[in-house]
Amino acid sequence: MAITAGVPTHWCHQLGTHHRLRDEPARREACALRDRDAERQSAVRRRWPALTVAMRALVTSYNEGAGIDVLTVVDYTESESRDLILEVAARGGQTLTMELSGGELCVRPNEGAVGAPDGGRRWLTFGLSDEDMAAYALQHWLTQL
Repeated sequence: MAITAGVPTHWCHQLGTHHRLRDEPARREACALRDRDAERQSAVRRRWPALTVAMRALVTSYNEGAGIDVLTVVDYTESESRDLILEVAARGGQTLTMELSGGELCVRPNEGAVGAPDGGRRWLTFGLSDEDMAAYALQHWLTQL
């Protein structure tokens, strides 16, 4: 874009228009991504109570099978924090934490498996039912107790 001498407001306006036309698609895409992430987080928040119920049912089933209360579920959702965090604690001090991070669900043991990438942290997809998601979150950790 050539700048014409003596017409500073004209070229400045043209340059602003050019930049707006260049930047608008990126701005629309960023807004669409932000809206999609907000909807995903909202959907996960709506599913959280059912995930908690499914996790409690699995822990109850495990404890019944073990014959004693080995596992305890602690739901930090009611705390002052707006974060959705559920922790399963074993008698031996091991814990598994399930936490909503943005629109994703992260599951992590209190001490990551040695040599495991990302400290044993796993990200769960929401293509599973609440019961299957809770089972998937618990299964590997329980086999390591």
